[in-house]
Amino acid sequence: MPIVLITEALLQKSTVRDARILRDRMLSGFCVRMNARTRTFRVATSVAGQQFRLTLGHWPLISVDEARAQAMQVLRECRAGRLPAREIKKKLPTLAEALVAYCSAKGIKASSSKRYDSLMRTHFGQWLGRPVDDLQDGAFSEHCSDFAQSKGAALVEVARGLWGALIKYLNAVHGLELDSPFAKLAAVGLMPERAQPRARVLQERDLPAWRAALDKLGERQRDFLLLTLYTGLRRNECRELQRQQIDLAKGVLSVLETKNGKPHSLPITPMMAEILQRRCDGLEPGDEHRRFRQPGRPCVMPWPAMTCRRTCSGDNGGCSSAPSCRPRPAASCNMTWRPLTFHRPTLC
Repeated sequence: MPIVLITEALLQKSTVRDARILRDRMLSGFCVRMNARTRTFRVATSVAGQQFRLTLGHWPLISVDEARAQAMQVLRECRAGRLPAREIKKKLPTLAEALVAYCSAKGIKASSSKRYDSLMRTHFGQWLGRPVDDLQDGAFSEHCSDFAQSKGAALVEVARGLWGALIKYLNAVHGLELDSPFAKLAAVGLMPERAQPRARVLQERDLPAWRAALDKLGERQRDFLLLTLYTGLRRNECRELQRQQIDLAKGVLSVLETKNGKPHSLPITPMMAEILQRRCDGLEPGDEHRRFRQPGRPCVMPWPAMTCRRTCSGDNGGCSSAPSCRPRPAASCNMTWRPLTFHRPTLC
């Protein structure tokens, strides 16, 4: 049996599929069996003159370091002449650690990971530092029931989806048999009705009021909203535009980071060109400065981040205080908010 240093890199790059056993150079008695479909960590040693074999787990469900740490505990018992228990109790991660591992394994964007972390800290903070098998306790189910009955339908729906996905991940990776309390509540009809989508299309009769309010804004804010209208970009896609993504000579706007992960490009129309030329004056293609940001502020918009694609209407035809609105304007704006979706226009 070859003696090698068992590492993550070795298991990733190795093409061995003939059930060969590789012994570890660092820890005698620790080995890995290279099967056709799996990589199995094992302990192979002797106890009181008798051969002893124990399977620790399969890579990558457990890492090399975790398997070596488990092997060290088993070998310590073997060297003392004691026959170790066949079942090795695994150290389970805390809920906080499991959430980070889940987001990393699924490739979830940083913004979504931050939102999930905030939800957990706000509403499930008392379980973050506890091992994930504590989620089987009745206290956790009771907390989920109280949460589902006392919070808004939209928030409950997000939490239900997150917990369902996280519990499936824990069951697959750590061999647990957890059940989602939200699924049990739904089965007996104790979950609130799902949140209904609101009307998100701006009506033609509202356009004059929207435009009147828009004209009262500063140039940067007005350019931001008009560019989202002309391009159909999401607010973060428009906010994060860089000079190098804008090719005015060829008339092409490249969007590299999108919600679905697929980059795409748009032709620059005359109306778009007027705005982009104004925002790009004085910048070189390699400049990393965002077009709609100011130093020290994440985004310069007249309204809060969640309402930057909304419009308003009122008896006065718009928001009388729109130019002075900042990220908490609700008290100072005499307006009624209406959600708005900018559909991707037919570019000409």
